[in-house]
Amino acid sequence: MKNKMLHFQCKNGCVNGFLKEDTQRFCALIEHSFDAIALFDQDGKFLCVSPAVQRFLGYMPEELVGHTIGGLVLPEQQVGVIKQFETVVATADSTLTIEYQCFRKDGTVCWIENTLTNKLLDSDIGAIVSNFRAITERKPIEALLKGEKRAFELMTQGASLTQVLDVLARFAEEYSTNNVLASVLLLDEDGAHLRHVAAPSLPPSYTQAIDGAAIGPVAGSCGTAAYRNEAVYVFDIATDPLWANYAELALKHGLRACWSTPIRDPKGRVLGTFALYYRTPHNPCLLDHQLIELVTHVAAIAIEQKRAEEAFKRNEEQLHVIFTHVASGIAFTTAHGHVLQVNPAYCTITGYNREELAQQNLLHIIHPDDVPFMEARMHALTEGIIPAFTMENRYLRKDREIVWIRSNISSVRDANKNILYLIFLVEDITERKKREEEHYRLAAIVESSTDAIISKSLDDKIIDWNQAAERLFGYSAAEVIGLSVHIITPPEFYQEEEEFFQKLQSGIHIQNHETERIRKDGKRVKISLSISPIKDSKGQITGIAKIMRDISERKELERRKDEFIVMASHELKTPVTSLKVLTQVLQRRCQQRCESDLFRMVTRMDVQLDRLNQLINDLLDISKMQTGQLEYREESFALDIQVREMVEQIQEMVPSHRITLEQLAHAQVFGDRDRLGQVLMNLLTNAVKYSPQADQIIVRVTVDTTRKTVRVSVQDFGFGIAEDQQDKIFERFYRVNDVKIQTFPGLGMGLYISNEIIKRHRGRLWVESSEGEGSTFIVELPLFAQEKAGPESH
Repeated sequence: MKNKMLHFQCKNGCVNGFLKEDTQRFCALIEHSFDAIALFDQDGKFLCVSPAVQRFLGYMPEELVGHTIGGLVLPEQQVGVIKQFETVVATADSTLTIEYQCFRKDGTVCWIENTLTNKLLDSDIGAIVSNFRAITERKPIEALLKGEKRAFELMTQGASLTQVLDVLARFAEEYSTNNVLASVLLLDEDGAHLRHVAAPSLPPSYTQAIDGAAIGPVAGSCGTAAYRNEAVYVFDIATDPLWANYAELALKHGLRACWSTPIRDPKGRVLGTFALYYRTPHNPCLLDHQLIELVTHVAAIAIEQKRAEEAFKRNEEQLHVIFTHVASGIAFTTAHGHVLQVNPAYCTITGYNREELAQQNLLHIIHPDDVPFMEARMHALTEGIIPAFTMENRYLRKDREIVWIRSNISSVRDANKNILYLIFLVEDITERKKREEEHYRLAAIVESSTDAIISKSLDDKIIDWNQAAERLFGYSAAEVIGLSVHIITPPEFYQEEEEFFQKLQSGIHIQNHETERIRKDGKRVKISLSISPIKDSKGQITGIAKIMRDISERKELERRKDEFIVMASHELKTPVTSLKVLTQVLQRRCQQRCESDLFRMVTRMDVQLDRLNQLINDLLDISKMQTGQLEYREESFALDIQVREMVEQIQEMVPSHRITLEQLAHAQVFGDRDRLGQVLMNLLTNAVKYSPQADQIIVRVTVDTTRKTVRVSVQDFGFGIAEDQQDKIFERFYRVNDVKIQTFPGLGMGLYISNEIIKRHRGRLWVESSEGEGSTFIVELPLFAQEKAGPESH
């Protein structure tokens, strides 16, 4: 915060008398203003300027001090801007707002709105006060609305369809920021060929060459868009296969990129295409999408209206059919809004029949909050101030439900310009409004979430960043939107992002994945990460959404718990070993003295010591797994032989169950024989333990030669596991929430240890189960022929 006023540069490094103490406080306020604030002398030279100027002009404040405002303005606009500036200088306390284009520091051009106020005679200021803001994004939209208005004027004045579409194309070209060349084509009556209607800047030789081209799956941008009935964006004509038959022609005329969007009627049928051409490879931006949406909408209305007019001229009966069956609602009214005629679609939208509407004024079915604006616009229309207008408003249906409408209202006049009637062309946009409301509702939920929620594009650019993400990582949304997600990803986890995407493509959602990320201050934070795909209406993945929760405190508690377990296990190991030795000595003495009762008691003690010793070993294994210290001794061995041996061993121990080797394919694997035996032992003993009412266990060893994997499955016919608990049983210390199963002893460590061992061998362990029907645990491992490297040693 040191001397922020230095950033508000003044000529000669001081306030020169025109900044008093109050003005200094004023400058402290405008230091953080989004708009740029500047002071000029009467010759138009910058005296001082706030730091905000750098955001949209690229200049540091000190670079502008001493220079004139005219030096920034485009040459063709300099004279006009200087005259307007002189007008303000000539009149004390006068204010004038002007718009002009000027050069940024990097040479690009932007639009500026500049409000000038003459304070030359003010003893505290003594300068021209200027407030200017960037309106580059607003200007094209204003121009497009102007173009829309002009197009509707032409339609109501009886202009040809070619004239209307030509006006739309010219406006698109004039106000695009990327030197675009626009084109409108109409689908021929045969529905298989496209005809050029408007292409004001495309070379005539090019438009003539492709006029009448057939649509199809590989027919350039326009032909393909019409064929698919969807937008087609071609970044580079030279390399895109859709342009294989036309690339040479396009490149010959200097055309390198082309986007084409279908122009559709209200039922979604293709009427034609609207295309934007570029002379360099190019991708669409937000402004391009707005431009496309507006032009295609107006073009669709123009095409429909002109076709309706032509149909009317050809045959009045055909016009009646169109009027009756068109999807848009149409109403003819007097200049004051009294209904003359409506079509069925209009009745459907409003809920009234024709007879009921004939007795109404349309203003009576408009939502009361929207009536004042509608009345004002209709007044301007009937007075001839505007020829037509478009607005979004609400209707109150007969059943009192609210329906959102996009209305286009125009007038039909006689030769003396007296209004004959008004035409209301309406479209039901209720569903679109609901989607917008849902979007805003979800956005509010995201912002209020205590978990960090971010989303990224497929090229890893951050596109959403909620407040919880700001708190977790220290970056504001403004700092990271548009940057790579790697800004919070440690380098060693870059590959993790690619693996996540591959899983999402396979339909696998990532839930509660524990990993690390980097905060703005460089500190690492442990997080639990859940990831879901963002899909478009066609089910294609367009982005990725992530929910992140800080688990640093929980992981620290787990670390302390693991340290305690290790310490306790080591401390228990010595006395248990001593007790084991003493128990064995007692067993021998009892046998020697023929004390059978005492021998049985000591034998039971020995069994319990074995169980305690196994529990301690399991706890030590878990601790070693958490710290990466569990050792593996790798070797190549026949897994099928080991399975057979384990089955025979368990069968001798548990005569209550019949363990059947139903399939036993030969499989050579590479890994730790003892650790894999530990897994098999756990699965077999569990199968016995949790199927007390059944007497059969089936073991299978199968090989998948295509995937080069081997599977070992252990099937029991016991209690089974509920579906909502099947993923949790492999978690540390988790026990199934079932009264029958909880009666069996255990701490829920066996399956966790088994799963970790299998993962270290680059394999998978999972369960397939139904409650009351038993469970099948399946181990999948890579065959030695495929994986000659052993498991990850720790």
